[in-house]
Amino acid sequence: MNNRYNILYLEHDEERERLKNNLEKNLDLTSVQLISPVSSEHNEIDKVDFLDKIRKALSSKNFDLVITDAFFLPENLEHPEYGEGINCIHDITKLILHYSPSTKIVVYTHFKDVLIDDLEDLNIYEIWNKGSTPLNYLLWRIEKTLKEPWNIIPGQLLVDTLKKYLISKNMEPWEHPLYEMLNNYSPQLTAFQNLHKISENFGDISSELKIPTTQFANMLDTFIKQDYMSLISSPGSWSHAKHVFNVFWLGYYILNCVILDIPKNKRKLYNFLRLSEKEKKDIKKYINRAWIIASIFHDYGIIGEKLFELVENNNNVLKEYPWYDEEMHPVKISTSHSKDELREILKKSFEELKGVIGEKLINQINDEWNNKLNHGILSALTIRKNFYGTADEGIKISINEAAKACSLHKIPISIDNRVKYSDYPLACILRFCDEIQTWERETGLETIENPIAIQKVVLSEIKKLNDNTLKFKIEYLPRKDIGFNDSKNNETRKELKKLLDKKTIIALDSIDWEDSNLFLSVEFIFRGKKLREWKNN
Repeated sequence: MNNRYNILYLEHDEERERLKNNLEKNLDLTSVQLISPVSSEHNEIDKVDFLDKIRKALSSKNFDLVITDAFFLPENLEHPEYGEGINCIHDITKLILHYSPSTKIVVYTHFKDVLIDDLEDLNIYEIWNKGSTPLNYLLWRIEKTLKEPWNIIPGQLLVDTLKKYLISKNMEPWEHPLYEMLNNYSPQLTAFQNLHKISENFGDISSELKIPTTQFANMLDTFIKQDYMSLISSPGSWSHAKHVFNVFWLGYYILNCVILDIPKNKRKLYNFLRLSEKEKKDIKKYINRAWIIASIFHDYGIIGEKLFELVENNNNVLKEYPWYDEEMHPVKISTSHSKDELREILKKSFEELKGVIGEKLINQINDEWNNKLNHGILSALTIRKNFYGTADEGIKISINEAAKACSLHKIPISIDNRVKYSDYPLACILRFCDEIQTWERETGLETIENPIAIQKVVLSEIKKLNDNTLKFKIEYLPRKDIGFNDSKNNETRKELKKLLDKKTIIALDSIDWEDSNLFLSVEFIFRGKKLREWKNN
């Protein structure tokens, strides 16, 4: 097997230790964690202790597969002839679905027939019979199961990983509502529905971080309303709202897990930001305040950038109505100002923003602004307009860092003059998250003219290898009607490689991570094979 898989194996019988060892030996690069129940003083299984062990395992590691018995017995008792042990399967599946909803669950039991009536209520992948499953077949079936897509929710792994990180530590005051937000969020709902569910969580987070709550709520509400309009201005795009949620969570995990939690990396960060001794003590609040503003609002200016396309597309629709007559009454909407006039209105604010950004990328900023109303720059101008005026000095530091990150996240950068982490740490994190966040949004796939064999894009792995190292894996899942030997697979692989080289890899290479002490890598996978791998050093 080419990939590293984690299996959680739940079994009452000590002889199953041999199966665990056999799995690890024969399924190369697979780790198996075995959990067995213990007996209570009344010679019954200690169900509470058993479920608590499972809960701790699920909250500390991401598992690709759970293999579990259904009926569990006290230690050293022989299995009865029928399913008379303690049935724990409902409790086990409930726990797994809470911590890792996309994890495959296989029930491996002698009493398959007893569970048939329960299958409607169990969200399991499959049920196997111990009595009729020889070991060599079991190994083959497990290997096949690990490679098959199942119930994959594109961004669920990110939600699960961030939740596990939060509950493993002493949470900061704003992290309690963040954890609630992750529990309340549902990828099946629209952005509007999700925002309704988590708006109170956003309010609590902004309040704990001392972000002006009214302005934050108003901008968030306006951004969501703009989301529908952005589809009119860019018909090939997806919703931006789910994108910004994912960018917020992804960057939050990176910033806190391998930067703010690691003393050496935290010192580097506040030295790069040139914080005072007093400000260094509150660096977590400064950075996380800046991050939520930058990540949630980095695409706020998209309608401003696409304003004239929006007007043109709306007018093309209005032409189809019976009230339209080109000569007599050409009903249409129009902008009150040209692009140059809009730039003139924003001239003073733009000059102030450039003063915040500094001289190092000033030519790129000027060129991009003169070329178009760049949405990142518009986002930064809006953030400063809405938050800066009434903020105290401490909050202004966060606002300016957020504005820098937004300004620089989508401007063309040459390989010879990259965005340096030592100059603009948050901008680098934002550029990175914005580029690899390709699930639940447009990815460039929609620009490929030839039909390809892709069903969806999934974040399939987040692995912390050490204090400074994170590995991500993004998989392009094939359509169910495309077999392994179909000729479309080769064509799809070629198109994906071209797309990654032309768009994603170039964008990731525009970031200079020197002196960051961070080691980030991203693998892009199709049908179990690596398309491209990017590393930051």
